[in-house]
Amino acid sequence: MLKYSKLINMLKNLQFSNDSHESHPEESALHHSIQAFIRARKESNDKEFWVAALFHDVGKLIEIHGHEKLSVEILQSFGYQNEKVLWLIENHMKMHWFLSGQLKRRGKIRSLLESPWISELIHLRRVDALSREIGIIPLFDEIEINNLLEKTNE
Repeated sequence: MLKYSKLINMLKNLQFSNDSHESHPEESALHHSIQAFIRARKESNDKEFWVAALFHDVGKLIEIHGHEKLSVEILQSFGYQNEKVLWLIENHMKMHWFLSGQLKRRGKIRSLLESPWISELIHLRRVDALSREIGIIPLFDEIEINNLLEKTNE
């Protein structure tokens, strides 16, 4: 059995999330997450970035609003502790709000902008926004994902 098989099954269950069609016109949060993962792999060699792109919305299985914190909690509950990945996931919605002008608190803005991972967070926001293609079949290799999780959680 794969070490992260239960976490990967949670990812698969994103096909059943209750997210709106406006948020995910590409069929489901699973389709979106796989597209984000594929795009991240095409645009970066950073395996931690790939994991963040793949799991950034897994919290939507529980709740749409605040899903970013739930995504982090889910990963941590399976023993995943990579600080960079968790920070990227936890802050991906703050970057969305920052770029749209909705993030107003100076402390939160400063915290984002002073992070050593700000460029990856901006890139994650780009990948998130562009991963909306209709008709992309969400296929992925569970062994590859498990190995990626293990490698980035060392």
